[in-house]
Amino acid sequence: MHRRLSVVIVALLALLLILPATSLLAAPQCFPIVPSITNCIDGRFSSFWSSNGGLPVFGYPITAQRAEVNTDTQKSYQTQWFERNRFEQHPELVAPYDVLLGRLGVEVLKAQGRDWQSLPKGDPAKPHYFAQTRHAIDGTFWDYWRGYGLDLGDAGVSERESLALFGYPISEPQLETNANGDSVLTQWFERARFELHSEAGNVVLLGFLGKERLGTLTPPAPTPTPKPTATPNPCSGVPAPVNARIAPSACFKAGTQITMDIFNFAPGEAIAYWLTDPTGKAMRSTAIVRSGSTGAVDGIPYDTTVLSTMPKGLWYFVFLGKASQQQSIVYFKIVP
Repeated sequence: MHRRLSVVIVALLALLLILPATSLLAAPQCFPIVPSITNCIDGRFSSFWSSNGGLPVFGYPITAQRAEVNTDTQKSYQTQWFERNRFEQHPELVAPYDVLLGRLGVEVLKAQGRDWQSLPKGDPAKPHYFAQTRHAIDGTFWDYWRGYGLDLGDAGVSERESLALFGYPISEPQLETNANGDSVLTQWFERARFELHSEAGNVVLLGFLGKERLGTLTPPAPTPTPKPTATPNPCSGVPAPVNARIAPSACFKAGTQITMDIFNFAPGEAIAYWLTDPTGKAMRSTAIVRSGSTGAVDGIPYDTTVLSTMPKGLWYFVFLGKASQQQSIVYFKIVP
């Protein structure tokens, strides 16, 4: 009797150990109406992508998930490339550290023949100076750097979470011409490149380091993706909103009147916002909204008739609290 009870208890404990791991998996995310994006995000990479910044931070997937050899460890890991980064799965580590990001800022600079350690150093007296790399984060980019981070369980977005996502600064800000031919104020980080786009209303965007780095490599032969037997759902691939709600739905034809609720801001703070189209172009509004006593704004209206002649696909609003740096992201898809 005691032996049988012990077996049952061990089985239950094993089940408890399994359940948290399975809760980290998410449904596949595909983008069937986005031109040239044929890959999906699945499993652990899907949940990691959604909970740590989604489209603004990582971009669309540009390869399927596949085995690749890490050039540092010479070991093979499940890897997937995105427009702005590279995911590498390490099952030997516990979540949230089981997905590691590529140091693409360092890698792309090296591929360009530029050693970041030889670049001019920053002034230690400047704000946001990091002695580890001897560079300071420019004030233009500081709010964006602090506004995002890997979810390590801290309240809000902590500095260590921002550091885990973007890494330390490895250059000083300067005007550079990016891969699209735009002359933009640029600062490099271990895992990202920040660009200030004045043509879009001084919006900070992340460079397409994943696309640039992948273009300098000889990729392994991709694993063929089975063709779906069912007709793709045109409304699939819309990420869940972050600190927000949208009504009546997140997929519709242009001309639909939508309302958005945003929350978790500081009470009474000013909130800036901008809208990004399916090509990645951001359109910043000069207007602001202000949160109520609970830190929320309910029923923000938007008439999508103005998007009738614009590209179809995935759009998103980003709302940024000027005092708290809290963000809400509302995704929606315009379909034909």
